[in-house]
Amino acid sequence: MNRVNDDACEKLRQTLARYHQTYVSAVENEFGQHGVEVLKKAFKELGRKSGEDLLRESVVKEKGLKGFLRYLSELTTITGFKFEIIEPSERKKILRVHHCPYEIVWRKMQASKKVCEVLTQIDEGMAEAFCGRQIHLELASSVFEGTPYCDYVFELK
Repeated sequence: MNRVNDDACEKLRQTLARYHQTYVSAVENEFGQHGVEVLKKAFKELGRKSGEDLLRESVVKEKGLKGFLRYLSELTTITGFKFEIIEPSERKKILRVHHCPYEIVWRKMQASKKVCEVLTQIDEGMAEAFCGRQIHLELASSVFEGTPYCDYVFELK
């Protein structure tokens, strides 16, 4: 990408960060935890359908947790995330995020990790589509809790 496109992508990421925090906060304020759970369910379904589409349309070839994480790795120049993949076992993978393009905006907006917990339901649903079975996704550590990175633990059920 040229410099203008990089700048445009960064501005778009900042806008998306504001959008995400705004609607999660608004839903939580109006409907409480029940509203947040409804958002999580909707985002997980969105992820599952998106993953199924990627597989059906042969956009991705590799299935399973490895295939899902490889797909995420291929998107980093677009998404702006920087992470490493830790593989304790075939059934468990950790996505350690060292840079989230939304973090600075979210800190300014006084966001909590709740917005991450909602948005990552897309990842859980997509991982389930890639694996053909249920996945448990846990945000085991978060920069919002003082750690220098976020650990997303994906585990086959």
